[in-house]
Amino acid sequence: MVQTQVAVANTNNVMNSKQSLTEDNFLDFCKDCYFNPECSGKNEFIDDLKRIKYIKRLIQKIHKQKTLKSIRERLILNHLIILRNVFGEEKSARILFFRLEPRLHSYLKSFLVYLEFNIQGIPETDYKLLNTDVRVDRKLFLMDSEK
Repeated sequence: MVQTQVAVANTNNVMNSKQSLTEDNFLDFCKDCYFNPECSGKNEFIDDLKRIKYIKRLIQKIHKQKTLKSIRERLILNHLIILRNVFGEEKSARILFFRLEPRLHSYLKSFLVYLEFNIQGIPETDYKLLNTDVRVDRKLFLMDSEK
């Protein structure tokens, strides 16, 4: 029974899509939005939540470095794709913008634009007015042209 509760989004308790995330409602929001039919239990849900920390740590490295030679953009992209698969585009973006400091938002947006996330608007940031980071955009473009 625990597996089913974690694997399928609880549609009865889904938060209002415009309600802002807080530390108090964050975990409930994640549980309500989580959908992973292959989920084998609570540990897999927790592992997927850890991806948020990994993305944050990797994006912080981008912010701290003057050059982007050593960034692991493919790893960031892989984590973002997995989060999109289990939370959906808009909800995974909300989760990430909530967890990342505003100074990191432009880096995150560069990756979301590259992956063509369809985001209409989220209460955690003014997404449409947020600029992407030129350095990350260039790095993703170069990575794309290497294929």
